[in-house]
This record gives sequence, structure tokens and C-alpha cells, in this order.
Amino acid sequence: MEKKLTTIKHQLMLLLLTAVLPMFLFAAGVVGYVAFQHQKALDTSLTGTTRALSDSIGSEIKSIQSNLGLLVTVEDFADLKDLHRRLKRFVDSQDGWSSIGLSKADGQQIFSTIKPFGNKLPTWAEQSFFQELLVTKKPTHSGFRIGRITGNKNFSIAVPIKQQGVIKYVLVATIKTAFLAKTLNRQKLPENWTATILDKDGIIMARNVFHEKFSGEKASETLLQKISGDESFFETINKENKKQYGTFHNLSNGWRVYLGVPHHYVQLPSGQIFIILIVGGVALLAIGIYLSLLISNKISSPIISLAESARLIGKGEKALQVETDVHEVNEVAVALQNASMERDEADEKAKQAIALRDNFLSVASHELKTPLTTINLQAQRLQRLVREPEKMTPEKLSDSSKAIMNQIKRLTRLIDDLLDISRITAGKLDINKEKFDLTALTKEVVQHFEGTSSNSRISLEYVSSVEGLFDRNRMEQIITNLISNAIKYGNGKPIEVSVSASDGKANLVVKDYGIGIEKKDHLKIFERFERLVSNREISGLGLGLWIVHRIVTQLEGEINVSSEGTGKGSIFTVSIPLE
Repeated sequence: MEKKLTTIKHQLMLLLLTAVLPMFLFAAGVVGYVAFQHQKALDTSLTGTTRALSDSIGSEIKSIQSNLGLLVTVEDFADLKDLHRRLKRFVDSQDGWSSIGLSKADGQQIFSTIKPFGNKLPTWAEQSFFQELLVTKKPTHSGFRIGRITGNKNFSIAVPIKQQGVIKYVLVATIKTAFLAKTLNRQKLPENWTATILDKDGIIMARNVFHEKFSGEKASETLLQKISGDESFFETINKENKKQYGTFHNLSNGWRVYLGVPHHYVQLPSGQIFIILIVGGVALLAIGIYLSLLISNKISSPIISLAESARLIGKGEKALQVETDVHEVNEVAVALQNASMERDEADEKAKQAIALRDNFLSVASHELKTPLTTINLQAQRLQRLVREPEKMTPEKLSDSSKAIMNQIKRLTRLIDDLLDISRITAGKLDINKEKFDLTALTKEVVQHFEGTSSNSRISLEYVSSVEGLFDRNRMEQIITNLISNAIKYGNGKPIEVSVSASDGKANLVVKDYGIGIEKKDHLKIFERFERLVSNREISGLGLGLWIVHRIVTQLEGEINVSSEGTGKGSIFTVSIPLE
């Protein structure tokens, strides 16, 4: 009967499951259950407490409005000086009240109990709550305010006084925000719990702790975002920079009451859970170790035999005959197949290299053939003109000769690039430095391009001469290749060239407004034979920038490219030491 084989992977999975899974399931179950119960109770408690706080604050606001409404009903507004005296006595008897003021419908205050009768007082007209009262003709209240007379932190409640349905006066009570803080403190919240009242603009009206320090400050944007929707339970950082869990409730007047509790209050009772996990974990670990020993013995013996076989093979001896029910040990022969696969991969890489070479030779032959074809056509044209002298004109001779010369120059550049490949690859790129003006050389190259048939307009910007110790031929090659590249990929748009010097370096910048380069291709374009477009679209060997990069490196300089992406143009910057 054929013996059933198992894999090391299966054995190790069994070991992992027997040692870890029971412990994990037990711990997860305990923590999950406790966390669920704790969170459920906490949500209920905090939500109920927050709503109770909101109800308390709402009741206080309604009580103040009721008192003002009663004053409007019972007070005589005929004798304003006597009214001032009576209202001042009333304010002095109220806890937390700062003043009561009477104003006309246009907002101009007639008197305020904070000042003697007859004193000139500021207007309420610009206050948003006063403007709202004039529109709704109902009692309104402000958010957080700083008293213009006393400088106290307070808020105001305004009640209209109507005669025949028209507002004649407005009675405004100014209440200290400390009154709201006392209301919060009367709720006897647990230590380190934070209760905060925010007005419609997110300004802190009152707090049960550090009221004077934070009253009038705006709540953090993070907190304002979290309390902008419906009631929820969330994590945040309070004004004391301590981590909290909190919830909130919206009052009918647009204010919000936020309640935050310390982070540790929400966390599970770590000591209790730690003990549970330790006791249960130790027990499960002991069981896991016992089972692991049994299974590991079953695994280790054939692995030791396999190691001995590998040692014998290394010495050129015959491997041991290993008999085991572990599948992998019986598959040692697959190692030879792996070696074969590695050899195949090496062959594939060689094929890719050959394909790359063949592709390059194909492109190179095409690029070399193109100027030769043009030269051949122009030579045939010249032969026809010689046979038909009556058709020969200076213009035709000039056109053909120019075309031939341009193609010869193109052919020369291609051959030079091919020669540079062999020199660079062999590490024999000659550098012959001499002192000259880089600005003058750049002018010459730009003028040469301006004389060609290129449709691109090239502008040169420089401040003064940039003299340094450079290789003239290599610098000309760098400038020529960069401008030629800009013309190829510039879509006929203007090209900007600039030469400058700074920090002991000569800086050459070539900017075009052509097809641009994606960021992921910024390094790729400096590799050999790399082209971002096909040779059918734009001619070239894909060597220009690679050669430039190697020359710049040989000159101990740097070349960088920047582009915002396709269609945004490109900027090539070369920096070469002056000495």
C-alpha cells in the first residue's frame, strides 16, 4: 500500500494552530466580550450625561428669557431713570448677571445698569443677534462676547418690547459666561471629565475646568468637524493636549454641549485583562509546547537526514536513502530541475540581450540608411542637372549641396555616437580640458541650429561670460545633444537656453515646451537605447541623453530633468565645475 505523504508546510501549520490558535481565540473572545459590554455601557452613560447637561443649560437660558419677559410685562417704561434704578437692583440680586440695558429699535442704547443713567453708550445695531431680533421680532441671544464696557466674557439675551405690534424698545441682559461654568459644575461630573459649551461659531462659551483660561478660544478644527453632524462617540485631543473620548448634543439655540472623558476611562480595565490573559496564556502555552514537541520530533528527524545528505553531496558522495512520510524530503530531485530553470532564465536573459542588440542594430541601420538615401537622391538630382544644363540654376545646386551637407553632418553625428558607445563602455572616453568661455561656445551652437531648417525658435539668455576649465568638444557635444533633443520633442515650440555661473559651477539650462516627460520616466530617459516614443514618430538611436549623462559624470558634474508631465514641456539642467 502506498504511503500517504504530507508536506512540511502542513506540519508547521498544524504546529501553529495547536500552539497559537486556541490562545488567540480565548484571548480574543474575552477581550471582545469585555470591550463590547464596556463600550455599550459607556455609550449609554455618556450620551445620557451629555443630554442632561444640555437640558440643564437649556433650562437656564429659558429661565433668563422668562425673567426678561416678566420684566417687560410688569415694569413701567414711562420713567426711564426710575426704571434704570429698579433694573440695577434686580441685576444685583441675580447670580451671574452682568447688566441689563435698554435700547431703541435702531440699536442705540438708552441706558445700561453698568453705567450711571445718562452716560453715552455704544449701539447694538451691528450685533447679529440684535439684527435677528428685528427680523423675527422674538427673543434672541448672542454667542460668546467680550463686554465693550466691562471687558468681561459674557453673552447677551435680548427681548423685544412692543407697542401696538411695533418694536419700540429692546431689553438686553448680559450674562457672564462664568454663570454657565457654574451650571456645568453643579452637575458634579467625575474628576477629569470635561464639559464644554460651544456657541454657533465654535467658540468656547464655558468649561467646567479651566474656564477662565479657555473661554473665548475657538475649538480645534478636528473637534468642530467631529461635532458637525449627528450625535456620535469619537476620539479626540482636548485643550490640555490629552487624549479623550467624547460625545456631544445640539441645543435648539444652535449651541452645542461637548462631553469628554479621559482616554483611560474608555479603555478596558487592563490589570484585570492582563491577569486573565497571563493565566489562560500560560496554560495554553504549556499545552502548545507539549504538542509542539511531539510534532517537531516528527519533523526534525527527516530534516537532519536531509542535511546529512546535502553534506555528502557536497563532498561528492552518494546521498543517504531517506525514508519518510514528509513529501518535501522525497522531492530533493526537484533541485536539479530548479537548476535547469535557473539556467533557462540565464538563457532567456541572454536572448533578451541579443534581442536588444538586434533591435539596436536594426534602428542603427535604419538611421544610417536614411541620410545615405537622401545623399543618393540628391546626387542623382545633381547628375540630372549636369545632363540637362539648361535646367541647372544656382538655387537648385545650393539646395542639393545643402541637403547633402546636412545629411553628411547627421551621418557624422550618428557615427560619433556609435564610437562614443564603445569608448564609454570600455572606459576610454577622453577628456581634454582647456580654458574657454562657455557662453561663447553656446552662442556658436545656437547660431548653428538657427541656420538649419528647424522650425523651433531658440533664444539664449546669459548675463556675462562663463570662463572655466572644460573639454570644448565634449561641452559642444552636450549642448548640441540637448538642443537637438529639445527640437525633436519640442513640437516646433520655442526653446530657451541659458548659461550662468554660481557656487563654482557653470550652469546650462535647456527648456522646451513640447511633449514633456512623465515623472516615472525621468531616470529612464538617461538609459542606453531608451526612447519614450517609437522611431517611426521621431528618429534617433536613443543614445543622446545617455551619452550626455556619461560625459557630464566624467566631467564630475550633474544633469537633472524636470517636467510636470505629458504636454508640459521639459527642463534639462547641467552643472559642471568651473575648475
